[in-house]
Amino acid sequence: MASAAAQQPADKSHSNMEFQGETAGIEAQNNFSADSPYYDSYVQNEIHTMAIMHDTLHDISSRTKTFTKCGNLMSEATRRLALSCRLRRPYTAEDEREVAVQERREKRDMEMRRHALGEEMASLLGVMSQILEEIADAQLQMCESFQATMVASLVHFADNEFKTAQNLKESSEEATEQAEQLMGKFLNGRHAAALNSMESDGGNDAWNKFSEQVGSRGGNFLSRFANRKDAVRKTNLSQGRSVSSGSRTTSHGDDPTTQAASAAANMRLTLEQLRLAQAEAELKRFQLLRHIFAHKQRRKVEIGENILASLHGVRAYYHHCSDLVTGLLPTMNRFQVEQESTRESLEKKLSP
Repeated sequence: MASAAAQQPADKSHSNMEFQGETAGIEAQNNFSADSPYYDSYVQNEIHTMAIMHDTLHDISSRTKTFTKCGNLMSEATRRLALSCRLRRPYTAEDEREVAVQERREKRDMEMRRHALGEEMASLLGVMSQILEEIADAQLQMCESFQATMVASLVHFADNEFKTAQNLKESSEEATEQAEQLMGKFLNGRHAAALNSMESDGGNDAWNKFSEQVGSRGGNFLSRFANRKDAVRKTNLSQGRSVSSGSRTTSHGDDPTTQAASAAANMRLTLEQLRLAQAEAELKRFQLLRHIFAHKQRRKVEIGENILASLHGVRAYYHHCSDLVTGLLPTMNRFQVEQESTRESLEKKLSP
């Protein structure tokens, strides 16, 4: 007995531990139904986040356009500086005769400038002109890379994602509203009134009200019975049977069986329409949530790839400039040695 009494608390505690372990392992599932507050708050929050991303990417795009425009101007200014270092001036001519005259004049001016500066300084300026031209080309390529990655691609991604989310949200709300309207009509409309009156009155008046709600579909259903009645009457006349018109005064429109069949058919049609509307609303909500979930992954891919492409453009620009400086070092050292020897000889001549 004592052992049994000691075993009961142990079993009870063990069962409590099992119950706690089972409940502790269960995680709360998110409810994404139409009437769930979590669904509304989640969708509103995600749409607001997409709107902020849309504005941010557009702001980056506008600043990138300014950067690209200034970079193109910088590249053009670098080209003009390189042209001046070649001892030339930019000119514009409309016809070939003016071009020939400008070229002869430009050649004469270059010879005069070279003679005024000296051959050594003119050659040093020529080296600087080559470096500046290559830098201008690298600047233009970097600006084009920023224009392609940080402007067009990002703006297209932001507009497409945000507009798609808004369209899916609007379509899901419209589908949900239509499904709710059909449900309200089914529960609180003439169908419910017809069923209640059928239970109270015995059925005939309720079915008549039910057939009024049917409209054209009920009329088509009853017209089939009317056509069938005419066909049966013609068949009886063709077989020699005399059927008087006064003997059959009961119409199928007043037949309770016909009314019941019509009401049942229309109720089935209404239920099918309601199920279809609910399924369509659920599908729209699923498409919206799928777009939101996929957007978080596409955001990493699209924005990350464009930023990496822009960084590769910057790296290529500075790598090209580094290669230019590395190739320029021997020429710079040679001119540096010549410059020092020239300075020393000048100081010796000027010293008393």
